[in-house]
Amino acid sequence: MRFARADLAQFLFTALRWLMLAPAAISAWMATVVLGMLLMEPLERLACTEAFAFAGACGDHVRKQALITYLFVGLSALAVETGVVLVAPAGRRACLWLAFLIGCATAYYAIAWSIDQSMTGSDFSYAHTAAACGLVGALLYDRVLTYLPAG
Repeated sequence: MRFARADLAQFLFTALRWLMLAPAAISAWMATVVLGMLLMEPLERLACTEAFAFAGACGDHVRKQALITYLFVGLSALAVETGVVLVAPAGRRACLWLAFLIGCATAYYAIAWSIDQSMTGSDFSYAHTAAACGLVGALLYDRVLTYLPAG
């Protein structure tokens, strides 16, 4: 009877980890977005040197804000992949590449949707950044997972 309970507990724990895969990826993305929003102003102040300051404002504000945004877009791609790799109970490599593909599709769809809604002609550079950082992260994780034991 004890053996059956242990098997049931293991099965339920594995099922719970599979169910938590998508929420872990979304939570990692949201945590990076919130962190980026919280750190945007302090990083802008840090990046605004006296040479760019004019009347208390940073003269190169837009470029610095875009660079900080690119930084956190790239970090969010890596955070999602980290969450997926840590939570997946099995098939971590397959889950990693699936998360990469879904993340790329989501990033490009979100940019295309925002262009359609605003008609501003925004470019796809944020999606390109997410895809590039996600690819680098996926390749590195794939290399690391090759040498780690399963489970």
